[in-house]
Amino acid sequence: MNAQDLKKGSIVEIRLNLSAEQMNQPVKVVVERCTEKYLWFKNNSLQRMGRNTFDFYIQHFGYKIVSI
Repeated sequence: MNAQDLKKGSIVEIRLNLSAEQMNQPVKVVVERCTEKYLWFKNNSLQRMGRNTFDFYIQHFGYKIVSI
């Protein structure tokens, strides 16, 4: 699975810095909207990310696709 497979309603696990005590925490979020090049996420500080960037983060930073 890669970022091109994602659609509205997909669940992904990304890493966020929630506070100074909670750095690099895995958080599950829902894809709210997607286009050919971008993904928008619901209810978090990360609003939009490019699909190619998301694929790079899967390979190098531990981001995961939980469900499509």
